[in-house]
Amino acid sequence: MPRIAVVGNCQALGVAEVLKYLLPNSFIKQSISWEIQNWISSYEDFVRDLATFDHVFVQDVAFGNFPGANLERLRQDLPNIVEFPIIVFPAFHPDLVYVSNKKKENSNFILSPIGPYNSAIALYAYKRDYTVIEALNLFKENVYKRLGYFDFWDSSTDALLANGKRLGFDLTENLARWSREGCFMHSINHAKLIVLADIAQLLLDKVGIRARQNNWKDYVVDPAQMDAIWPVYTEVASKFAFNGSYIFKKPNYALKENTQFFTLDTFVSKSFESYKHFPKTDLLCERVDQWLADESLAAFLDKAAM
Repeated sequence: MPRIAVVGNCQALGVAEVLKYLLPNSFIKQSISWEIQNWISSYEDFVRDLATFDHVFVQDVAFGNFPGANLERLRQDLPNIVEFPIIVFPAFHPDLVYVSNKKKENSNFILSPIGPYNSAIALYAYKRDYTVIEALNLFKENVYKRLGYFDFWDSSTDALLANGKRLGFDLTENLARWSREGCFMHSINHAKLIVLADIAQLLLDKVGIRARQNNWKDYVVDPAQMDAIWPVYTEVASKFAFNGSYIFKKPNYALKENTQFFTLDTFVSKSFESYKHFPKTDLLCERVDQWLADESLAAFLDKAAM
């Protein structure tokens, strides 16, 4: 049976777990890009290790902190590379943004109570000096409509399908099937296992390995469920005909955290507490900065918050 290495971001974990089930007699090794330097000392050693595998499935990520270690270079050094797409789909979580730290002290990102995922609405409210109560008043349907939160589907779909097509993956039928399941993302960039199971199968098809065991749901645990989960807001979920919520989940890899779930009011309050450690000008988010510069939108949101 083949030896397969899966290298990428956190999505590589889910793909590898499904491959282990589909090919139970094979050796499947997963490598998360930012952890590579923890177990290997140089890019050359990394390549030598991957050369021992029959197939190497990779995403276009930086490989550890090794200088010049990128996918283009890896393609030149290894003949058995198959690239698979990085799944990003913001339609279910349009309020989720990353907030950069202008001074990049300690981290490039400002952390919310659940990690690097932040609420654009909460950040906007904080930078406009709203109270927590006023910020909470913005989490409602007419605000979402004005902010375009119900209009992310087409752009998300186009980008996903185009990215797949670029790499030789036609995800049209897959996307239709995922959509019938409701929300198929834990966040904008953490796909649920239904997505990654299809990617695993498509990768095997590409290299001519036959494996058609379809009851993976009975066996494979979704690694991403132990990471942060962003809710599909109730009003957004209703547009897709499923139930949403306002419960935020922080990472809990060891399943030992007592406090891992946050209601919206707690999430916003703790986000404000986090932001207070930085000057407002150091909290960078392009979308929020655009909102702040829009006088008409500011007037609308000021009224909605009161």
